[in-house]
Amino acid sequence: EAAEFSRRLAAGDASAADALAQAQRVVAALPFASPAQPTPPGLKQRMLQAVAAAATNATVRSLPVRRISAPARRTLALAAGFLVVALGAASWLLQRQALQALRRETATLRQEIQQKEAELAQLKLSLALHHDLARALHLLLCVCVAGVLYFLSATGLPIVVLIPYILVFFAFSIVVSRMRAQLGPPTHEFAFFGPNQLLMNFYGTSNIPEKASTLLGTVFLGINRLSRSHPMPVQLEAMKLADTQRLHQGAVFGLLSAALFIGAFLGAIFMIQRGYVRGAEAGWGDPVAIVRGVKESNAGPNFTGMSMVFLGFCVVTVLDVLRFRFPGFTLHPVGYALSLNFGVDYYWFGLVIALFVKTLVQRYYGLKGYKQLRNVAFGILIAEYSAELIWATMAIVTRQSTYTVGFNERGVGEQ
Repeated sequence: EAAEFSRRLAAGDASAADALAQAQRVVAALPFASPAQPTPPGLKQRMLQAVAAAATNATVRSLPVRRISAPARRTLALAAGFLVVALGAASWLLQRQALQALRRETATLRQEIQQKEAELAQLKLSLALHHDLARALHLLLCVCVAGVLYFLSATGLPIVVLIPYILVFFAFSIVVSRMRAQLGPPTHEFAFFGPNQLLMNFYGTSNIPEKASTLLGTVFLGINRLSRSHPMPVQLEAMKLADTQRLHQGAVFGLLSAALFIGAFLGAIFMIQRGYVRGAEAGWGDPVAIVRGVKESNAGPNFTGMSMVFLGFCVVTVLDVLRFRFPGFTLHPVGYALSLNFGVDYYWFGLVIALFVKTLVQRYYGLKGYKQLRNVAFGILIAEYSAELIWATMAIVTRQSTYTVGFNERGVGEQ
């Protein structure tokens, strides 16, 4: 009967559905309240669930079943096979492309690593060469200092003059060189402000032998009378420019060394030739005039000169402190030191005009105008040197003063 009822219910028999609904209502209306036999907990809910589950299972079992034909199964299998093959081929192609890209990337990284290793080896070699060169230069410096000390001692200079002279000369050379390389003033001229003048102020002419005074005033006068012929400032300036333009410092050092020896040799040759042509002239290099000046000014330490040196040191120190304390401070200690001597009076008005023009261009035309102004300045320099080259060549050929640079008529004809 249960199976028959389920069949009728699955077939959609209205009477069976009504009977099921009536049975559910009857079950739901059962009181389950007999005091003689207590109702188990949840019995009503379990009966309702059982009736609903039986009706659902009967409905599912009675659904019609669709069978797939054999051709359709073969078509589906073939399509599934093609899909699997296509997916496998696509996966293989992707893996192959990824593997090729990985190989290319690996080869590129290997080349970069080899290049970096070669650069590192070259840097190590260059660093080793630089270290060896630095050691050689320090050794050469010690040899040169020892040679200068031996030369000075051979001239009869006392040790109390010899050691301070070398120390002051080195300190003054470093200061002038850094000033030229870092700030770039057109001149670095300090007339009578070198070791000679300082030793004369602190020792006095009476405490220095006449022979030593004569040697300091003749042999060593050219390296500290004005300091404008000092080789270190222009050498360090050239190396600073080479570093800014990323040029090879070794080549620059070689050229500067060659120019130093060639220039010293040619300068000495032409100085001797000048003496043969014009004769020995009494002047800065005349030993008789030096000895006469030492004897006539035989005095002790110059306390006025020493106090002025101390005062100048204090002024420079104060200006340097103010410059670092206040970034917009306009007075520079190097300008103070340069303006108290020869050199600046030759070109100060030109610097004022250049500063005025540069300020106007930067204020109203900005960086673009400043770059164009630099080109104009380079053009002026090239034109000036070209004109000097033309007229100086004519003066040498014609032996007439056609062009002069400086003051006091220093043309070729006058010389």
